Amino acid sequence: MNVVTTFSPAGWDHYGKRFVDSFLRHWPDEVQLHCFLEGQHIPPGYPKVAWHDLENDPEHQAFCAKYSGPEWNHPTDYNEMSVRFCHKVFAITSPSLPAMGWRVWIDADVLFTRDVTAFLPVLFPPGKALTYLGRQGLMRTYQLAYTECGFVGYNGDVAKVRAMLHDMRQIYTTGRLFELGRHNWHDSYVFDHCRDHHHFGPGWLNNLSENVTGLHVWPHTVLGQCSQHQKGPRRKIEVYGK
Repeated sequence: MNVVTTFSPAGWDHYGKRFVDSFLRHWPDEVQLHCFLEGQHIPPGYPKVAWHDLENDPEHQAFCAKYSGPEWNHPTDYNEMSVRFCHKVFAITSPSLPAMGWRVWIDADVLFTRDVTAFLPVLFPPGKALTYLGRQGLMRTYQLAYTECGFVGYNGDVAKVRAMLHDMRQIYTTGRLFELGRHNWHDSYVFDHCRDHHHFGPGWLNNLSENVTGLHVWPHTVLGQCSQHQKGPRRKIEVYGK
């Protein structure tokens, strides 16, 4: 199993280091953590972490250069920040990662609070292709709730999953992201779009929040028993002080 995350230099200082420390404390040693940097130097003292630099990904660099203008990046609306949320997709679809086995995305503003070993069979049941946090209802009057993509597991042993990951990257490299609707320029909508496009039957899907109502679903799932997601600026100020 391979776990993937990414953070900026400021993100490492504010929360990324705490994420890595808590991960190494509470996850089994056989699970490899891959951290994708956004131009900064590799932090010293973490020999168990596999470090990657997104600046070495030419497709990521080309997307950021081409779509860095304000017409592609709203100053306050998260749904229209194409560059801000592209890093997650380029990291989880990176060709430098192992192709097979579970590939798991976890946001770097997560803190693990207890050993996760006992929770792994629930998070990654045998025979499932995807594990994720679905949400119900409306985000806004014009937008259905999209998946909470702070935690997503992709079973790379399933051919359809590998095809889905390929398509997620292609949506960015081809610019098709901007054909999905102006309010959908983020990784969560891309995940939902590609999952639906590949027609996974219910037996393939492990929706951890299937019976949870509301939009902040994380604490009400098995993940809430072993971790905290410091989602949003207000929560980060409360926890990290900045």
